Amino acid sequence: MPFPRFALVSGLCAVACLAQSPAPVANPACDPVAGAEALLQALRDGGESRRQELMDSWAARHKAAPADPGIAFLYARSLIGRRTSEAIRVLEASAASHPAFPWSHLGLAEIRRYPNFQDDAQSRAHARRFLALCPASLAAYPYLRDETDADYLRSILPGFRQSLATKDDASALHSYRLLWALEFRAQPPDSHAALREQVKADVARIRSLPAARAPMMHGVLMEGAKLARDQSLVRQLEDEVKQAGGPDGRLARRNEFFRAHPIPGEDSPKEKRDAAWRAWRDKMTEFLAEDPEDYFLLERRLVALSHLEETTEAELTAAAQALLALDLDARRVSTTSPPEAVVAEAYLRKGVRLRELPALLDSGLAKAEDRAARIVHSDLFSPQQSAYQSARIPALRQNAYRVMAAVYRSLGEFDNARAPLRKAEDALADHRAIIREHESRQPKDAGPSSPTAMREASDLRSARIHADSLE
Repeated sequence: MPFPRFALVSGLCAVACLAQSPAPVANPACDPVAGAEALLQALRDGGESRRQELMDSWAARHKAAPADPGIAFLYARSLIGRRTSEAIRVLEASAASHPAFPWSHLGLAEIRRYPNFQDDAQSRAHARRFLALCPASLAAYPYLRDETDADYLRSILPGFRQSLATKDDASALHSYRLLWALEFRAQPPDSHAALREQVKADVARIRSLPAARAPMMHGVLMEGAKLARDQSLVRQLEDEVKQAGGPDGRLARRNEFFRAHPIPGEDSPKEKRDAAWRAWRDKMTEFLAEDPEDYFLLERRLVALSHLEETTEAELTAAAQALLALDLDARRVSTTSPPEAVVAEAYLRKGVRLRELPALLDSGLAKAEDRAARIVHSDLFSPQQSAYQSARIPALRQNAYRVMAAVYRSLGEFDNARAPLRKAEDALADHRAIIREHESRQPKDAGPSSPTAMREASDLRSARIHADSLE
């Protein structure tokens, strides 16, 4: 996968050579291009019409000032993902006419990481060129993460580490993970003991900074402690994060609960299952006090409530309405089942509000199909979906119609159950046909252990298991 645009990352070297290296010299041309972050934010948050407006606007600016490399760079950025071939031409022309402007090289380093334009050698070459122009910048290092030239790594890592040592923001501190990986790759095994001591010192430095409490920093610290082979520190970090606030602390507490409280199977004694569902209900309610709009927690609280006899209809309805009230598009939440289907199954399990469920299921299915239709293909990736992705809508239809048929059976309306059952069977047939088509397209020239073959086989397994579970 390509790396985040303008990611800040870190580099490395052994301790001895670090002390001997001069600090990288700042270059004003290496400052981020004015307006780049705002443009990226607008491209992320706006729809297709807004994206088109931005492309047209920057095209006009580029036409009016074709010799301005900054405008060329921003115009190219607006094109990436829709007209990426044109973006490449703009950036290559700019790099040729303005060889001292570094950002054209970084843009090309990024593009050459995407599957449809992948050229790892070119990506590394452009990243190297950017780094030569901007040795104090951290921006190019993500595109050098698979660099294997140890001599080259040893030549750049002192600057990488020195640049990172001046940073105290969370974005830069995340780069220690890359720094450590490259250091261990660049140095011979007999230097690794010293590197582990350096990693331990890095972890101590990060822990001393306010940014150590920023989201996802616990993963950085844990990776460093494990690389340093300091089990005492690993245990200390595990204990600390459980008591911490913020996303890392919440995630650690949730993971600990889920590991300790699996839901027993249907063949387990009812008392054991009820105790587990009560634990889930109570814990999800506790977690929701910290994050009241977390879809995952709301969904699991609803499911837990629907499995308990003591749950009242009012309690179940309140939990269901909280789930349905979430704006999935605004929160950018992707779910395996529409929330309407989750609510319908919960109501069906408790035998309440059954008359409302066929319309609710139809509404959820229509929304899911509309979301799928609104997905715009990026030209950075193959338009060919995986088997699992291709079968997603048939799978959602299978489930919705199966639940709808069960609702009608619960109401004693067996004639009304026939139509959704036929639709579920049709959806299953579509599901199976998609799997057969993907099986027929498996690469013939890829060996069974090749990455392509393994990826395809895993995807088909997932699609088959999904189909079997719904049949």
